[in-house]
Amino acid sequence: MVKTQTKLLAAALTCVLLATSCGDETTPTAPSATSTVALPAGAAQGSPVAGGVIGLLDIDINAALPSGTISLKTPAPALSSPANNATTDDLTPTLTISNSTPTNISPSEAPAFTYEFEVFRVEGATMTRVAHGNNRPAGGGTTSWTVSPSLVQTTTYTWRARAKIGNETGPWAQPYTFTTPTMITIGVPTLNAPANGGEVSTSRPDLVVNNPTVSANAGTIEIQYQIDDDVNLSSPTLIKVALNQSSGTTTGNYAGTLTPGTTYGWRVQATNGTVSSGWSPIWTFTVVEGNRTADPTPGQALPLPDEYSVVLALAAERPDLLADSCQPEYGGPYATGTWEFLDILVERLRAKDTRWGYNCKRGNCNDVSLDVVDYHWGAGESQNSTQVYIIDVIGGHCGPDPGAAWIDQTDATSDHGDIGRWTYPR
Repeated sequence: MVKTQTKLLAAALTCVLLATSCGDETTPTAPSATSTVALPAGAAQGSPVAGGVIGLLDIDINAALPSGTISLKTPAPALSSPANNATTDDLTPTLTISNSTPTNISPSEAPAFTYEFEVFRVEGATMTRVAHGNNRPAGGGTTSWTVSPSLVQTTTYTWRARAKIGNETGPWAQPYTFTTPTMITIGVPTLNAPANGGEVSTSRPDLVVNNPTVSANAGTIEIQYQIDDDVNLSSPTLIKVALNQSSGTTTGNYAGTLTPGTTYGWRVQATNGTVSSGWSPIWTFTVVEGNRTADPTPGQALPLPDEYSVVLALAAERPDLLADSCQPEYGGPYATGTWEFLDILVERLRAKDTRWGYNCKRGNCNDVSLDVVDYHWGAGESQNSTQVYIIDVIGGHCGPDPGAAWIDQTDATSDHGDIGRWTYPR
């Protein structure tokens, strides 16, 4: 018997690899459908096993791996590619063997073999079968099978093959190991704001992260946020935002309303839908009552703050949301958008002064303006107040090219006999 030596993750090479059933090609789809084999009881890296020492010394793989049931008298096929200790070019390598040649039989009398392939993922002291090609027809001198489904990048695997005729099986070839390449890298985003342990004065804070480092072939990247009023994130809300490639940061916004006096935990990861980074550490922040300009003296009105720069900044940061701000209720060819641009804008204005809110069109709070904000200039409670400045913040709204605006519509509204009414949240 020819013996081959190797130095690869031999913890896996002392396992008992179970013979699999005959039939069509199969692929495990759940843990219950996988074959996982482990070291003998009590064994650990560095301990002696049949043929060597686990993971430290050269070992005789054939001695370490029982051959299983052998009912077909033919030699094992010779594994060819990928070579032992090789790194594959991709995540779906083609496994190639030299066919088994029966002894004491002329080639013309040799039976028609099929071949069975197994691929195991090496995981410390265990191996889990992740791909299986069964009853593969023999080729002319060599037989190949392309692994399916795709393997995981930067991971070590072991593979083997054997000849078959119906239910009769020959010996397994001595296994080879290979490593998959690092095809795509996606780093972990780092949290930026709100500061860890800090306070925010808005119920819909901007959640800002520093963009991760990603490889050029990573494709479209999405930042996934988790936020929860349990700082351990036991039941988090998931927020998904496309990576802002025009900036070094990406901002996510909670669609609901956070509760003052409550501490929240949040974290993020990046993904392209196939490869995901790890999760960032959890940061916390506490929502506190927002800033509010003091009431004016009796009979007076507060001046209108000029916050056009806030609208311009958001329009530059999220032009996609501005372009998608016309909503179906408006009607027309561009009415396919969402509230997101206006919602984020209101929160940024409220971070400066909680007198900012939404506008109830013609005083009807069941019909909130899609492109207008209100500033409460009077004394007392803001909710439902008609003492408001009415500011149009989206020019050309529901047209082909909406843009940032800051147009005081207060007098124009009153000239038409209408009123604005303040509301928050909408």
